[in-house]
Parts: sequence; C-alpha cells; structure tokens
Amino acid sequence: MQKEFVYTTHDAGVKSVHLGVFPAVGRYFIKKMEYSGPGVFRAEVDLPMGKSFFHFFENENFISPMPAFSQASEGQDALNRTPVLLKSKFFCPLEFGRHPRFINYLGDGNWELKAITHHSWIERLYWVSPEESRPFRLCYTHKNKKYWRLRFRSEGAVTFLLRFEGGDRPARYQHLSGARRADPDFSDAFSADAKKAGQPADPGLNAGYQIYPDAFHRSPGYRLSGNLQPWGSPPAHYTFFGGNLLGIEEKLPYLADLGIDFIYLNPIFYAKDAHRYNCSDYRLVDPVCGTNQQFGNLVGKAHEMGIKVILDISVNHCGTELPQFRDILEKQEESRYCDWFFIRKFPVSVEDIHNYQSWNGYKEMPLFNLDNPEVRSFLLDTIRYWMENYQVDGWRLDVCTEAPPDLLREITETVRSLAPDGLILGECWYNLNAAQALEKGQLSGITNFSLYWDALIPFFADRSISVAELADRFMEIYWLLPTLQASDSWNFLGNHDTPRFNSLLGNKDQFLPALALSFILPGTPVIYYGDELGMEGLHDPENRACMDWPKVPGKSEMIGEIRNWIRLRKSFPAVFRIGALSVFHTGETAGTLGVARKLGKVMLLFYFNFGRNRVALPIPEETLNGLTDPFTGQPHTGRACFLPPFTAKALLYQTMS
Repeated sequence: MQKEFVYTTHDAGVKSVHLGVFPAVGRYFIKKMEYSGPGVFRAEVDLPMGKSFFHFFENENFISPMPAFSQASEGQDALNRTPVLLKSKFFCPLEFGRHPRFINYLGDGNWELKAITHHSWIERLYWVSPEESRPFRLCYTHKNKKYWRLRFRSEGAVTFLLRFEGGDRPARYQHLSGARRADPDFSDAFSADAKKAGQPADPGLNAGYQIYPDAFHRSPGYRLSGNLQPWGSPPAHYTFFGGNLLGIEEKLPYLADLGIDFIYLNPIFYAKDAHRYNCSDYRLVDPVCGTNQQFGNLVGKAHEMGIKVILDISVNHCGTELPQFRDILEKQEESRYCDWFFIRKFPVSVEDIHNYQSWNGYKEMPLFNLDNPEVRSFLLDTIRYWMENYQVDGWRLDVCTEAPPDLLREITETVRSLAPDGLILGECWYNLNAAQALEKGQLSGITNFSLYWDALIPFFADRSISVAELADRFMEIYWLLPTLQASDSWNFLGNHDTPRFNSLLGNKDQFLPALALSFILPGTPVIYYGDELGMEGLHDPENRACMDWPKVPGKSEMIGEIRNWIRLRKSFPAVFRIGALSVFHTGETAGTLGVARKLGKVMLLFYFNFGRNRVALPIPEETLNGLTDPFTGQPHTGRACFLPPFTAKALLYQTMS
C-alpha cells in the first residue's frame, strides 16, 4: 500500500532529508526524500500490511536519526523510530478467506474454520456445501465484532461457502473471490483437502524456560581468564558476567522440578558481546560460555531429564568479526565475499556505517545478502552441524520477518529432515507481520509479541483497557494466526528485549493472574529466567541482570503456582494444543474474566479475578453437574466459583457424549 511521508523543519540549515524505514516484512531501507519547498520534504514508499517503523536523517547524518515529532511520542524507541500500522485495506461484514488463519487443518481429518464478523446485525454464520450446511459456534462478542469457529471432519476434499444472516435481512454467501451474493455459486467456492494438507508436525512442548546464558549461572567448574564483572553487580553494555554452560547443567534439576520440558538459550556462539547476536563464529561456542563438548554434555543431560534444547540463531545478520566480513575489511574490492553482504561504497570501514548495510543501523551487525546461494548454504550447513553433532531440538530465528520466505522454508525443510517434529520459531514483533513467514516459510510458530504489547501490557501494566477489551484483543490475536502455529507460538510476560513484567506492574499481585492467563491461552508459555523469583529490570541491560539464586527459597509460593499450571498443561496436552477457545464471562466492575478451552468431551473453565475483592462468578448452566478441581480431583458443588483477590482458578468438565 502506498504511503506518503512528509518531513517539516524550521531549520534553514537542513538541505537534504532521508527516510529510514523498518518495514513490517523485509529489510530496513533508506530513501532520499524530495524537496517540496522551504523546510518540506516528501517521499512515497510501498509498505506491506502490518506494523512498520520509520525515522529521518538530516543532511546525510546517518549516525543520529531524527524522530517524526518534535516531542517523543508513544511508541518511539531509542532510535527515534515511530510506528505506522496498516491493518486492513477495507472494512467488510465478514472477515474470511483462503489463508490458513481461516482454514486450519489440525491433522487426522480434523478441520477448524475461524471467521470474524463486523456488523452487529449478523446473528448466524453457516458452513455450506452442495450437500449440507453446518452452523458456526459464536465464541465471543465485543461491540459489533463477533468471533466464530467451526470444527468438522473430512479426510478428502470439500468445497464450501459461508452464509451469514440476521434479523430480516436477506442471507448473503461469501465466495472465494470475495464476492458476497444472495445466491450460492459453487464454481467460486473455498476448498479444503486433507490429502494435500499433510499431517502437521507436533513439537510436543508444553512449557519452556528462556535462559540468557551470560547471566543465568556461573559454575566455578569452568573459569576463563578475562575481565568478568562480579556476579550480581549492576549490568552494563559490553561487559560479561561469565554465566556458562556448566552453570546451566548444574541447574537442570531446578528446571526439571519446575516442570518445563524445554529450555531456550539466547545465542551461545562466539561473539564480541554478551548478547551474542553479532556472531563471529557460528560453529564455536563462545569460550566465555564454555566449549562445544560442554554443550554436547548439556544437551545429553537435558534429554535424560526430558528437557529439549532450543538454540537461537541470527540468519539475518552477523558480527563484524565474522571471517567473511573481516576478509572484506582487509581486501576491500578484491574480497571474494563482497556479495555476502550489502556494500554501498569502498573503502569499507566499521567506523563509517553508511558504506555497508547493517541491521537497523547498528554498525556491529552487517546484514547478510540472503539471496546469495553461498550465504544460504553457510546458514543451512550451520543448522545441520548443530543438529547432527549435538542433537539440538529446534531453533529460534532472530528477526525472521526480514528473511525471504523461501529461505525460511529451506530452513524448515532442513530441520524437519533431521527432526520431523523439530521446532522452528520465528521472532516476530507483531503478528500482522508474520503471514509470509508462517504460510510460505512454514515455520512452527512465532514469538507472540502481539499478546504482550497489545493485550497484557495495556491491561496489567498501563491499565488502559477494560476486561472486555482485553478479551477482544487476545481473541483477535488468536484469530490472526493459523490454529496449530498459534499453539506452537511462544506466550511470555517478558524476555531479553522487553522490560521485566514485574517492573511494569503498579500492583505486584497482578503477576500470578497474568502468568496464568499466558498459560491457558493458545500458545506455548515461556518463562524468562528469574521471573519466577519476581526479578525486576526495565530496559536493556537492566532486564539481563544476574539470576538471583538466593531468592529461590523465599519464592516457594510463586514457584508452586507455576509448577501447578505447567502440570495442568501436561495433564491435558491436546486441549491446550487444539482445544477451542471461547470467552463466557467478562465483569467490568469487579474485574473478572471467564475463558474456556474445549476439545471433544473435555472442557476446562478458567476463572480470573483481577480485582481487590473476593468474588463469586457464575458457573455456565450446561456444566453445573460434573465439575471437578483438576488439581485435586475434588468435585465442585454449587452454582458459583469463588475467587480471592488477584487469583485464577481452573475447573474441569467432562461429558459422556
């Protein structure tokens, strides 16, 4: 979609302006703006759907970007980037199409259709084939918006239309072309074919734990001479605490007792900085962190305890110390690796970041040319190396929305050839930006930043939205993603790129109900190291402080709550993976919420009290007989569920039919 940007200034010394754009999908780019009169510069760019960011550069000063406004606006970051959201091209009564977010194959002949209607008069929605029609189930209503779903079985090919109706208005049929007609035309129908869809992979993960290796645990069994900061001292950029692989191995019993079944390690490969996203050697564990052999031992011990290991890799950019980039710095135009990167001009120097393209303008992270076959082979061989030699179980791909979808698919195929149910997760800050990575790249899922930014933070931290709006937002987030890829995406209250959730809460008692919500919604919950201890820290590097191990004995209540929610997920893995999501209660005055997950004969009801008072929430009429507490097995009696302040409760309902 074409978008015009205008930059105005009263400074007569500004002779030229460049626009820097971080698009929702694709690489960061800079475009020179056209002069349109004194102090006015314009540029048009074609932006993809989703959330993009932009900033400006005056007089070719590419070191110091300028913001879009004279005063900082909500959403601007340290690089003065301002968000621009392109959500939809048009407004429609029925939101449905051929995209996998709407038509989902769940495996074994099971299908799920999801749709959203935007007109209040629409009261009924049907799946219509040439032979029969079936009603959709209404899952939640917020103002004019309704969320619908339908489950059906078909092991062959089916064609269908959608019919929506309400009141005294004539029914309309939604067709594949987008046409909405009064009469059905099955030559313009949607289709679903289980044989073409194939059996989906299942990583089999219930809950994970993210480890920032440099700050998790420093074992005295491995010491590297060098300038390490005292453990527990205030974190700073460009320093190391020396957390190591032996330290992680020593803490595996703690993690196993918590109940998690996978650990996700931020990068461990050799790099100049502790975050290690500026990698210098993709096949060598950073000596500060340990050795390749120690990593192999860690994976082996983790597997013995039933814990899988997920590694983090940047396929988008590397560090300036990577041998191929060093070769360019030494040989300039004569280097055989010039086409591995994007060189703007020679001589290339890390002191002048405008002579080569780097990630988001960070000079220490030059961008790979991902269209170069040699670069692709290098990255794919790296993935094979760690999986074949060290039995790695999956990967998180850093900034995956900048990578070409066909490369993501190559990575997926490589991983699945070695581990059929291996996890390939893409970092994606906004779910609207993830369509190509999920559909064409065939990734397992994404980092569910949209749940964090658009639902959890506004409700729990900013207190800027109501319970009904919270429900609307997490329902929309789920409806934006294909069902299985939503289930394999990661839900979190924080990570190495966000403030610690506890630091954002005005009331710390909200942490546990927020955590419980992230555990019961579609997705795989991932705990950021130390969150179970109530660790705090706002921005990088404060959010990457040393794990506060002495706090563990005093946090038994919080750790016990986390252990219970993980145990519940493990007790009903299919319900949490593909169980239908619905909202059956929102209470604005008391701050209460009721959410259900249902699969076959099993329904889990979740009650939340976000308020300061004890509440009694109604039990749905159809579940009054047969409710039990899934943690204790004791029957639940009465027509209400009682909750103390700031708590969450689960109830189990099982039917015979």
